[in-house]
Amino acid sequence: MTAIGGSVASGGSLLAVIVGAAVAGGAGGALGAGVARLVGDRHAENLQNQLEHGGLLLWVRTWDSGDEQRAVDILTKHSGHDVHVHGAPQN
Repeated sequence: MTAIGGSVASGGSLLAVIVGAAVAGGAGGALGAGVARLVGDRHAENLQNQLEHGGLLLWVRTWDSGDEQRAVDILTKHSGHDVHVHGAPQN
């Protein structure tokens, strides 16, 4: 946005605005992809480690807090380890 604003403010041509937008967008995209890969690799390594030690990864979709607690209780009752809830933002 800074590159585009600078080009427009200085009376730059449309081509300069387009090139500035492409460069800025590419740099932002590359940075975002790098961060996503780093986080994804760490998450994948953790999951692989759990599976190598006999763990089984299981996600349970619930609709309300009562269902969440019931799922945690059932999994824990049947020898579930590291059972926890990740809440999704409510709309």
